[in-house]
Parts: sequence; structure tokens; C-alpha cells
Amino acid sequence: MPADPGPGPEPIPTHPTQRRPRPIEEIEWKDRALKAEAALDAAQKELAALTERCATHERNLQSVAAAHAQAQAEAQREKAMTDALAPLNPIDPDLCLTLLERELEGAPPDDARSLAISAAARLASERPYLFRAPARVAGAAMAGEPGEPRRTPIEDALEEARTSGNRTQLLKYLRLRRGA
Repeated sequence: MPADPGPGPEPIPTHPTQRRPRPIEEIEWKDRALKAEAALDAAQKELAALTERCATHERNLQSVAAAHAQAQAEAQREKAMTDALAPLNPIDPDLCLTLLERELEGAPPDDARSLAISAAARLASERPYLFRAPARVAGAAMAGEPGEPRRTPIEDALEEARTSGNRTQLLKYLRLRRGA
């Protein structure tokens, strides 16, 4: 006999397909869904921030790599100029390097060595007073005493100014260099 639908609570269905979720379960599921969506939004924001940081770091790495390549090219250029001047025996290597730098200012870095050699040779021909005369090779019969090569008074004054650190010695060296 069927139950009499009378006043009172609704009977709880025993069959799982007939069972409806209770309102508390619905609230819990909605709360879980809202929390999951909030966590997803937070994760997406964090991912965007990390992506931006990664892009910033990549740009920084690229600029550091470019600066490193530029510094390396400058070092190679400096070495090429020093190597080009060495066989010409300059009196004041720093001055000669400065003149070479000014001449090679806009030169491409890939052929810096050949340009430095030609510029140093041109500098030696245009301004021979910046370079020492090549040492003459004497015959075996005329050989002098072996030993230390003779130094110029300018070199002596330079060495004395370097070692003493005295201002008077430095001025003496500069006067000698200007007069040479």
C-alpha cells in the first residue's frame, strides 16, 4: 500500500537516481568551485608575472652579451694596435696609441689588425720623431761590449719619475719629452 502523502517532510528516496543533492552539498560544491577558480586566476597571474620576469632576464642577458662582445672587440683592437706599434719602437707608446686610436676610430673591428699595422707604418713615416731609430747592426769585427742597451736621457728621466713618484722628477721628464 502506498504511503499517504500527508503533511510532513518529504520522504528520502532510497534509489540513487532519484536522490537529489542536499542544499548543503550544493553550497560546498559551489564554494569549492569558487576556490578553484580563484586559485586558477592566481596561478594565471603568477604565470604572467614569471613570463614577464623571464622576458626581462632574457633582454638583460642579450644586453650583457652585446656589451661583452663589444668589450672583446675593443680588447682585440687595443691588442692589434699595441702589436703594430711594438716593432716600430716608439719613444712614448701611450701617445702613439692615442694617435692610432684617433685614426682607427671608425674602422670596422674585423680587420683591425691590418688597419692598425698600416696606420702605425703611416704614423712612423709621417712623425718619425715619435720613434727611435732602428738599431744598427755592427759587424763582428766592430762588436762592442755585450750588455745592456744604452738608454736615452728621456727614458732615464721617465724611470726616475716612475720610481720616485717625485713631482720634480715628473716635470723634468715632461720638459725633456717636450724638447725632444
